[in-house]
Amino acid sequence: MVGATLWSLPALPPVAAQSAGFSTPNLNSGDDVTFSGAGWGHGVGISHQSLRARTAAGQTASGILGFYYPGTVLTGGWHLDDLRVYLAAASRSRFRPRGPFELVLDGTTVYSAPETGLFSVEREGNGWAVTASGGSSLCGGPICSGNVLQIRTADGVAVESSATRHSYSHGQVTLTKFSGNSWYRIVLTNLDLEHYLRGVAEVPPDWPVEALRAQAIASRTYALHVARENRGSDTWNVPFDLYDDTQSQVYTGNTREQSARNGPWLQAVADTAGQILTYGGQPALTLFTTSGGGYTENSGYAFNEQLPYLVAAADPYTSGDPYTPWTRTYSVDALSRWLARAGDTNVGTLRRIDVTGNISVSGRIDRATVRLTGSAGTKSVSGQRFVFVVNKGAESEGWGPLPNASGRGGHLLSTKFVFGESGSLPPEFGDPVSTPLPPAGDPPGAPRSISASPGPTEIVVSWLPPADHGGSPITGYTLTWVSSTGASGTIPTTDTNRTLRNLANGATYTISITASNAGGTSPAVTTTASPLGAAPNGPQSISVAPGPGEIVVTWLPPADNGGSLITGYTLTWVSSTGVSGSVPTTGTTHTLRNLVNGAAYTISVTASNASGTSPAVSASATPLGAPTQPREVRLQRGDGRLEVSWSPPANDGGLAVESYTVRWTGPDGAAHSSSAQGTQLTLTGLTNGAAYTVTVTATNRVGTSSPSEPASRRPGTAPGAPREVTTVRGDGRIEASWQPPDNDGGLEVTSYTITWVSSTGASGTIETSDTRYTLQNLLNGATYTITVTATNEAGTSPASSQASATPAAAPSAPANLTVDRGDGRVDLTWQPPTSDGGRPVQSYTVTWTAPDGTTASARIPQTSHTFERLANGTTYTFTVSADNEIGTSPASAPASGTPAHIPGAPVAVRTSRDDSRIHVAWDPPASDGGLGVTGYTLLWVAPDGTTNSANTTGTSHTIEGVTNGATYGITVSATNEVGTSVTADPVRATPARPPGPLAYAEIAIGHESLLVSWQPPTDDGGLPVVSYTLTWVAPDGTVTSVDTTHTSHTIEDLIGGAGYTITILANNEAGASASPMSAQATPSHAVAPAGGDQGEPAPTEATVPPAGTAGAAPAESSAAASTPAPPATPAEPAPGRIRSWQDSVTNDTAVVVLAGVGLVLIAALLVVTRRRRDLAEAASPDVADVW
Repeated sequence: MVGATLWSLPALPPVAAQSAGFSTPNLNSGDDVTFSGAGWGHGVGISHQSLRARTAAGQTASGILGFYYPGTVLTGGWHLDDLRVYLAAASRSRFRPRGPFELVLDGTTVYSAPETGLFSVEREGNGWAVTASGGSSLCGGPICSGNVLQIRTADGVAVESSATRHSYSHGQVTLTKFSGNSWYRIVLTNLDLEHYLRGVAEVPPDWPVEALRAQAIASRTYALHVARENRGSDTWNVPFDLYDDTQSQVYTGNTREQSARNGPWLQAVADTAGQILTYGGQPALTLFTTSGGGYTENSGYAFNEQLPYLVAAADPYTSGDPYTPWTRTYSVDALSRWLARAGDTNVGTLRRIDVTGNISVSGRIDRATVRLTGSAGTKSVSGQRFVFVVNKGAESEGWGPLPNASGRGGHLLSTKFVFGESGSLPPEFGDPVSTPLPPAGDPPGAPRSISASPGPTEIVVSWLPPADHGGSPITGYTLTWVSSTGASGTIPTTDTNRTLRNLANGATYTISITASNAGGTSPAVTTTASPLGAAPNGPQSISVAPGPGEIVVTWLPPADNGGSLITGYTLTWVSSTGVSGSVPTTGTTHTLRNLVNGAAYTISVTASNASGTSPAVSASATPLGAPTQPREVRLQRGDGRLEVSWSPPANDGGLAVESYTVRWTGPDGAAHSSSAQGTQLTLTGLTNGAAYTVTVTATNRVGTSSPSEPASRRPGTAPGAPREVTTVRGDGRIEASWQPPDNDGGLEVTSYTITWVSSTGASGTIETSDTRYTLQNLLNGATYTITVTATNEAGTSPASSQASATPAAAPSAPANLTVDRGDGRVDLTWQPPTSDGGRPVQSYTVTWTAPDGTTASARIPQTSHTFERLANGTTYTFTVSADNEIGTSPASAPASGTPAHIPGAPVAVRTSRDDSRIHVAWDPPASDGGLGVTGYTLLWVAPDGTTNSANTTGTSHTIEGVTNGATYGITVSATNEVGTSVTADPVRATPARPPGPLAYAEIAIGHESLLVSWQPPTDDGGLPVVSYTLTWVAPDGTVTSVDTTHTSHTIEDLIGGAGYTITILANNEAGASASPMSAQATPSHAVAPAGGDQGEPAPTEATVPPAGTAGAAPAESSAAASTPAPPATPAEPAPGRIRSWQDSVTNDTAVVVLAGVGLVLIAALLVVTRRRRDLAEAASPDVADVW
C-alpha cells in the first residue's frame, strides 16, 4: 500500500571505479605479507558501524536514510500479512506448539490437539511420518500422504532441527518437500510484516533510538522489495520470500522478540510501522552492510546492477568502527601453501602479487585482476577468487581471514585492502579513510589516472575519480577532444570511461577530462592517442593441393596490411558432409589432415592486424585416397555355386572404383580370389553343403580398400519331394506321415510343408519339422487331399504324390425318441442323428428294459418300430443308438412306455334315493386295462330327456338338485390313460323324501275305545303314501302300533277313563313322516241306558292336537241336548297338527251324541280349548292350537 510521501532527496551521482593498480615488492620464502584495509562486507547501503556513529553525532533516522539511499522517498501505510520466511532444510525435526494446534495436510485437517505436545516430522517416501513423543502417529496412519504439511496454532511453535533452534509466536509453520530426496523446507508462512520485524536481529536492540528507527525502516523496505520481486518473477518460483540469515536479513523469532534487551527495538518498529523507502513508487532495495570502511560502494560493482540510489560516497563516520582500519599478516610460505591447494592459483613459491584493472572507488578488488608470480610460473585470477582462496587456507590453519562477507546468493565479497612487505604500505596508497575530506563547497580535484586505448577509428578513454571530491559528491565529468585534423568535441558523462568512435586513423587526438561537483569544475587532466590503422586486405594467391586424407593450403600475405603488421591468419573449412572447423596460424601455409577422402572442402583464409580482420579468400579441393570397403555383401546359393553381390563403397576416395576382388575360403581352408568389374560375381564348382566365407575389396587409382565384412553361406539346391505319404483318418482329424526325400539337395531339410485341400473347397498349409503331423479340427465326411513339400536353405522341393482321407466318426445319438402305447404293444419313432459322423447311418439298435431288469435289443433299419405281445400294464424303457461303418453312436435319451387298453365297465351299480338327491355307488371294473383307473364318468337322464354328467375318481357320487318323484336313468363308465370304457348297465332311481305331516286327524271317544281318523298328508314326499302307522301309549307305558293302509282305525279294549297318547305317521318308500300327529285321549266308561235298559253308548268326538301339545281340558257342558248336525268341512289344517271338525254350536263346547236303543244320553263332553279367536292367525306357525 502506498502512503503519504514523508521526504525525498536527489540521487547522488555514482562514483566510477578506478583503473590503477598496486604490487608487492619481490618476495622470498620467510617474508611476511601484510594486507591492510578498512570495512567489512559488500559496502552497499547503510554501514551499521557508521549508523551508530551518525546517531551519536545527533543525526536522525530520516537524515541517515537520505544519505545512504539518495533519491528515495519515505512513504507510510505499507503492510504485508502473508510474508514467508525460510527457516531451515531438514530431514527430521521436532516441533512443540505452545498451545492447541492442528496438523493440516494439503488443506485438510488430519489431527487436532487441545493442548501442546512434542512431535517429530520425517519424510517417508512421498508422504510424511508425524510421530508423537510417545511413538504414536498423529495423522491416522503410519504415513500421511501429501505434499504440504502445516502446523496451525495461535500460540506459536518451537522448532528444533539441525539447522535452527528458535521458537516463533507469529505465523504458521509450513513444511514443503524438496524433490528427489528426503529433505524438506521449514517455512514460516502467513507472517505479518510488523510481527516479522519484531524478530529481526540485524543490529543490537539497545542501540540509539534513531539508529534503530533507521534500521527498522530499512529492514521493512528490504523485506517488501524482496517479497514483491520473488513473487513477480517469471524465473524464480520459490515457496518463500526471505531467508532467516544473512542471505536476506537475520530473523530469530522469539529469541530476539522476547529478549529482555529488545524493548528499544520493539519501540522503533512500532514508531515506524508501515514506513518504507520507495523509488519510482516501488519499495527500494535497501541493502546494508557491517562496515563501509569510510566509503560506501556502487551496487553495480558489488552486484552487477547499478541502482541510482545505491551509489558510492564518502562516509567519514567511522569512530568506534572495529573494522576500520584492519590488517592481516601472513607468511609467504603460508600464502604459497594455500594458493597451491587451488589449481588456478598454484604458482609454487610466491614471488610477487600485482593487482591491476577494475578496482572500485572504495578500494575493493573483487573485479580487479590479481596476477600471481611464483617459482612455478604466473597465473591471474579475479580479486574475489584470490580472497576466497587465501581465506580458505587461512581458516584451515587457524589464521584470521581477510575481512569478507556473504552477500545475496552466497557470493564472497572482499573488502578494500592494500598490502606491502612486512606491513609497510606503498606510499601512493595508504589508508584511504585517513585522508581528511575537504570542506563542502570546493570544486573537486582533477580526475586521476587517465588512460587512452586506441583501436581502429576509435579511442577508449578511462580515468579514476578525483582523490579530492571537494566536500560534495561528483556530479559528472566533461570529456573534451581535439584532433590534429582540426576537429574537436565535448562529451558530458557520469561514467569514468568513454569510447570515442568514428575517428580518423592516424590522426592525433588530445583528450582532456574535468570533474564537477556542487562547488564547481576541477582542473583538466589530459592525454593523447591516435586511432590504429585499418584492417588488412585479404590474403593473395590461395592454392590448395589435395592428398590422401589431407589438403595443403598456401597463400601470400595481403597486398595492403592496413597500416600495421599482420598478426596472424585464420583458416576456416567446411566439408560437403557438413563438418566444419577453423585453425589459427601465423604462417602462410597449412596442411589440413584427417579429412574424408572424396568429400569436397571449401577453404577460406583471413588475415588479421591490430585493427581487425580482412575479408576472406576461398578455394575448394577434394582429398583423394583408396576407397572405403564395399558394403552389404550378399550371397545367393545355387547348385554347386554362390552368386555374390555387394554395394559400392560409401566413399570412393575421390576417384572411381576401377575393380573389385572377391576372395573366398572353403571347408579345406584354401583361399581363392577372382576379379569383377561390376558389383556381382558367381562362384562355381563349389561343394553343395560346404560352408564358404566371402569378402570383397574395392580398388581405385590410389589403392585398394580394406576387405568388406565377411559373409558366409553353403551352396546347395532344393531337396527332392517327400516319399510314401500315408494317411489314417480319425474323428475330425487325419494323421499324415511320410518319408524324407531321397535327395536333400546337399543341405539339411529344415522343415516340411503340408498342403491340404478339402472337398468343400477349404484349404490350408501347415509347417512342421517332423515327418508326421495330425491335421486337427477337420470336417467329418469331407475328403481331404494332402501333399507334402520339403524345405532346406536352398529352397523348397516339388510336392509329393497325393494322399486322400475322409475323417469320420461314429454318428451322434438319435433324437426325439417317442413311445406310443397300444393294447399289448408300443410304437417307437425317432429322428436320425444330427451328425452321421461323416459316414451314412446303416442301422439303428433299439434296446428295451423290463421292470425286472431284463434287457433285449433289436437292429432296425428304419426310424420306427412296433413291439407286440407285451404285457399290458408293464412299463418298458427304450433307447436307440445309430450305427455307421465307424461305430455305434451313444444311446439316445431313454423313453418309457406301458402297453395298455381301456378298462372294463364298472359293475354293481346301485342307488339310494334322498330328498332331491340320488346316491349312486358302484364297484371298479373287473379289468383296468393294464393301467389304473384314473376316474369315472356318471351320466343321468331326466324324464324329459335332459342329460347331465359328473366326473369323479371315487366309486360313489351323489346327484344333487334332481326332482323328487321323477325317475332318472343312470349309467357309469371308467377311464384310464388309454381311454374310457363302455358304460355299465343302466339303473333307474326316483329321488324322494318321507311324506309330510297328515293334513287332518280326529279322535272319536268311545266306551273303552277310540276311533282315530285322518286325511293323507298334502306332501307325499314325491312317492305315494303306502301305509300309516298308528301308535298309542297306555298309562302304564305300554306301546302298541298298528300299520294300516286306511285313513281311520278304531283302538279297542282300552281302559275307560285312562289317558292314552296317540301318534300317527304316514309312510312312503322313502320313509315315515318326519313330523307325526300326536294327541291325548281318554276313552269313556260304559253308561247304563235310562230305565235300566243298558245299551251301547254313543261315541264322543274329540279333536286331536298335534303331537307334543298339552292334553285336552274338559269343556263346560251344555244343557241342551239334541241330535248334532253333521260336521262342517274343516278348514285347511296347519302342518303338524291334528284337527277336528268344528260344530255349529255357538258356545265353546263340542256336543257328542251317543245313540242307544231308545235312549238319548247327554254324555260329558271332553272339554277342549278352542283355537284362538283370531282365526286369521290360524296359518301362522307361531300359533299353537290346543284341544
